[in-house]
Amino acid sequence: MNKPRDICTDSDALKPKLVELTQEAAAAAPSQPSDPAPARRRFKPLRLGILILMIIALVVFGGRWLGGRWSQVSIDDARIAASLVTVSSEVSGEVEAIAVTTGTRVAAGDVLVSIDTDQAELVVEGTEARIEALGAQVAQLRAQQDMIRTQVESRRAAARAQIAAAEANHTASESELRNA
Repeated sequence: MNKPRDICTDSDALKPKLVELTQEAAAAAPSQPSDPAPARRRFKPLRLGILILMIIALVVFGGRWLGGRWSQVSIDDARIAASLVTVSSEVSGEVEAIAVTTGTRVAAGDVLVSIDTDQAELVVEGTEARIEALGAQVAQLRAQQDMIRTQVESRRAAARAQIAAAEANHTASESELRNA
């Protein structure tokens, strides 16, 4: 395959020789796959796996960080700045007086506001009236119960008297039968 080659300085004459040399080199080279895609495909599942692991790590650690951030209050200067604070009470009613001002230190159990007691007193009076009505109903039901017991006892006594009269009639009938 090695042929002696002529050296030529003319550029037009060099072009066909260059094409010929390229074809010879291609024929002499060992055959390689022309498609480099399988090498890339081999790395794609690895890249996909790494990407999935990174997303899972981001969700787990990011979720923990966000959960801690949203569920716990962290303050550096021991003050909380707020323009509105929700306070609830055990009873409803209108506020009569506010016992604290902005910046006042309070402890658990301190009175913050006074609530108008008129509405609460009306509710208490209504409840007491219902309790008294229920007490009257209980007394009425007990009286009815006593009356029914008395009626049952009197009916039992009447039934016993009728039984005694029937036994007396029976005894009298038997003695008349023996005497006859």
